Amino acid sequence: MDLLLSFGKVISENNTLDGLIPSIADFAKTLLDADRCSVFVYDHKEQELWTKFAHGVEEIRLPAAHGVVGHAALSQEIQIVVDAYDDFRFDTSTDKKTGYKTETILAVPMMDYKENTIGIFQAINKRNSLFTFEDAEILQLLSHYASSAIEKALLHDKLNDTYEKVASKLSISAGYKDNETAMHTKRVGLYSELLAKKYGLDEEEVEMLKIAAPMHDTGKVAIPEHIIIKQNKLDEKDFTLFKKHTILGHEILYDEENDLLKMAATIALEHHEKYDGSGYPYGLKKEEISIHARITTLVDVFDSLSSKKSLQETWSFEETFEFIEHLSGKHFDPVLVEIFLSSIDEVKNIYENYKD
Repeated sequence: MDLLLSFGKVISENNTLDGLIPSIADFAKTLLDADRCSVFVYDHKEQELWTKFAHGVEEIRLPAAHGVVGHAALSQEIQIVVDAYDDFRFDTSTDKKTGYKTETILAVPMMDYKENTIGIFQAINKRNSLFTFEDAEILQLLSHYASSAIEKALLHDKLNDTYEKVASKLSISAGYKDNETAMHTKRVGLYSELLAKKYGLDEEEVEMLKIAAPMHDTGKVAIPEHIIIKQNKLDEKDFTLFKKHTILGHEILYDEENDLLKMAATIALEHHEKYDGSGYPYGLKKEEISIHARITTLVDVFDSLSSKKSLQETWSFEETFEFIEHLSGKHFDPVLVEIFLSSIDEVKNIYENYKD
């Protein structure tokens, strides 16, 4: 009873999956007097089971049809094994890899609200005894907490993936007008992520910036195409109209109730502002410009110059880095320039992995 009360306290205080699942596994291990516990997630697309957490090992990946956990996943039934090496359900491959000897197993399927299998909760090697149906009931109870946490995490990942895809498509649609590529938007997101991490933004902010930064030119969809693709210098009238893409982008993206879209809208509005105040649309300077826009501005200029586009000559990495350094404190935040220049190897790695 004391353990269960303590467990309830941990559950109520821990709202992150990475913190919650190990806690649940630890409680299961204690309550069942097991040597190890593991929580598997069922990847339906890859038909694979992988450990979100497992005592004693880094990660285990198994085909969904293999092993005791596979039987639990596909049958949606509790599996109790009293002698692993004498049981047809047991797959010896993991023991061979880890050097661990499995003897007894209890595996309970975890279900979502639609009664689909989303994972398996497994206990291994009950000390001085065999797993019982009473043990199965305890593990089933704990699995409800684990399955709820995993289901929420999977939904969050799915929504985040949807955000990324929508943002990417929105960015690409704007890029069609001036020959930007899908890889350009991808690199801008990854360069922004790299720079934001090294600048010290928190993890959630970094992840949002990775998605939001590529949407900086969304407002171009509302600008006449002949202005966007014009190769000669724009006259005053056309340039005035072109500059409006910053304000239009903000109007398209802004949503008071969505932090990601608010960040994207601010970036769209401010990505042509300059550190010395000579940019547009409002002539903001230094910290008046949001850190998210300052980061996006730097990486967008860098990638536009260093990547191949049909309407411009491609600069070498060295030339582009020199240009960025030359405009430190003028166009770009000098702190960000210093961080970016020190990250040349990582920048090159992103470029090589996501070439046009």
